[in-house]
Order: sequence, then structure tokens, then C-alpha cells
Amino acid sequence: MWILLIKVCTFVAAWVGLMRARKGWKGTPQMADSGAYEMAVTHGKKPLFGDAPVQAIKIAVPAPPAFEFVLRRENAYDRLSKRIGLVVEQQVSDETFNRAVYVDCDDPGLAQLLNEQQDMRRAILGVFSVGASRGYQVESIICHKGRLWCVIKPWRKHDDPTRYAVASLVPVLHRLVHNLPERSSVRRRRRDELVPGASLMQWIARGAAIAGILYLLGRAYFPGRLLEPFDLFKDCVWPGVGFYALFAILALRVLRRCADTHRMMIEMTLLGLPGFVISTFMFASLINVNLDFSQSESYFLRNAQTYTNPASERRGSTLRYYVRASPWPKDSPLHEPFEIDAANYRRLPDRGDMLVTIRTGVFGHAWIAFVIPAPASP
Repeated sequence: MWILLIKVCTFVAAWVGLMRARKGWKGTPQMADSGAYEMAVTHGKKPLFGDAPVQAIKIAVPAPPAFEFVLRRENAYDRLSKRIGLVVEQQVSDETFNRAVYVDCDDPGLAQLLNEQQDMRRAILGVFSVGASRGYQVESIICHKGRLWCVIKPWRKHDDPTRYAVASLVPVLHRLVHNLPERSSVRRRRRDELVPGASLMQWIARGAAIAGILYLLGRAYFPGRLLEPFDLFKDCVWPGVGFYALFAILALRVLRRCADTHRMMIEMTLLGLPGFVISTFMFASLINVNLDFSQSESYFLRNAQTYTNPASERRGSTLRYYVRASPWPKDSPLHEPFEIDAANYRRLPDRGDMLVTIRTGVFGHAWIAFVIPAPASP
């Protein structure tokens, strides 16, 4: 179970990192009749017969570094976020454009430019509508670090719309670049309070996720002292969710509403929610054991057996060490095999008598103080 939690948290962290790095890519410089462009094609897994399917195409042209923005198809989550006040999007005077395109940019100069140039709005709408008859669609238009490019996805798995996309989109992208000025007409603030605040909140979420993954890795290789750790983990789920909810409310109070607030909240939730839950379990485990001053109880196991998990040996993964006894002592929390560390496994005799000392724990979750070979009777 620990390994499964580690895999889930690692996958989420890797997915978020991939989404954040989506703007960094390199393509192959090429030349068309309308001008120079750069293209990168992402292929899927190559089948046994035939070519690898095209998953995505990126076509870029040089652009002035005055603006950085993302224009994409507006979805239901964008509309809901605007309705509840989670985001503030730059609006233009064209309602058709506002309903079809989500402007992921806080620069008022871009909104002023779109308001003034109707031909530019029509060209953007044309980019999103082109390709319907050729088996592909444009998902987004991105301007970043002196490049303007669009991301294209084919509708069907084995379609390759590269030739049609280049012929139809490169001239439109060059026209859009021609309408972009060298600098924004609106003077922006030197310091935006959103940047340090958002960075701090995201680093808190990442730190909680990293701490949770490291703790789960430790639990996967070194057993804890709790008899039933997942019973405590289940009790920590809702408190962890509550702690993250307080963190999210604080983030919404601190952060200025912008066009990307809902995306930032998704990233913080994907990283912070499991991180806060696991961190709550981590601190609860430490408090349950280290601050427990309750009276200890000792139980005598007769003819107890120490053994390893054979499935772990077959997979070549981390060995787990257990103690099993039959019958278990009456009126004790020992009712099924419990885990021990490698040092105890080497010290304890197999098919021998053992003395197990247990404490109830601060939160009522029993933990093993120590396990020793039973002293020989005089």
C-alpha cells in the first residue's frame, strides 16, 4: 500500500512538472512561402506495423517579446471560475470572441490591442476554427519569449495533418505577428505582488508533497512502530483535507485574482492536498509515539514465528519482516502478524518465545515499544 501511495504522489508531481514545462520546447527551423517557421511533432508509441501516430504538432514563428500570453478555447471550468469570481479575465468588446477564446494574460495592453484590431480577433477565431475538415484542431495559441506558436491535436489516432496545418496556419501566424507591436502601449508595474505570493504558496504545496513522498519512501523501506498504521492514516485523511482547505482559503485571500488563478489552484490542489494529508499522518504518527507516556503492557508470545514476505522476495523489492504467533494472547491488540525491522528479525529466534511491550498511543493507536526474546525461565 505504501508503494501504491508513493507511485500516485510521484505521478501527480511529475504531471504537474510536465504541465509547467510545456512552454519550453525546441523545433526544427523550416521555410514556407509566407516566411520562416519552426515545427516540432510529438509521436506516440510505435506499433508493431506502420508508423508511430502523431500526438501533437507545434508550429511557431518569431514574434516581438513585448507580450506573453496564452489564448485557448474557453471551457466550462473557465466559465464557472469567472462566474464565482475565482479569476479575472481580460475582456474585449466582442462577445463572440469572449465566449470562444479565453485570454490567459493579465497585461491590459493585450486587451487594448484586441479591442482596437478587429482583424486580429477574426484571425484568432479563424485559427481555432481551421482544421475541422482536415481532421485536427488548434488547442491554444501561445506567445512566449519571442515566439508565437499554436498547439495542434489530431482528431483521430492515425491521422497526420502536418502538411495541412503548415499550409493553413503559418500564414495566419505571420499575420498575427505583424499586428503585434514591439512594446505594449500600457505601462506595467515594475513589481507584481502576485508573483512572490503565488510562488510562496506553490512552494508550500510542493514542500508538503515532497515531504510526504520522502516519508512514504521511508515507511516503505523502514517499518514504523505502529501496529496498524493505516488505521491512523484513515483517521488523518479528513484532518489533512481540512488543513489544506484552510491553506487554500489563505491562498485565495493573499493572491490577487488573475487570469490564471484557477490553474494555480489546480496545481496547488494536486500537489498540496495529498501532501497535507500525508504530512498530517506523519506528524500524527510522531506525536502518537514520541509524546506517549501511558502505562506499557507486556505480552508473552509462545512459539512465535518470524518470517519474510515471499512476494517481496519474488519481486526483488524491499523485504518485510513479520512476527506471527498462534494462539495470540487474549485481551491484547495482537491479533494478526505485525511488522518488525531487520535488526529485530536477526535478533529474535524463529519458533521461540518473545516478549512484546505495547503502549496505547496519544491518539489511541497502539504501538510497539520493543520486542525482545523472552527471558529463560529459571
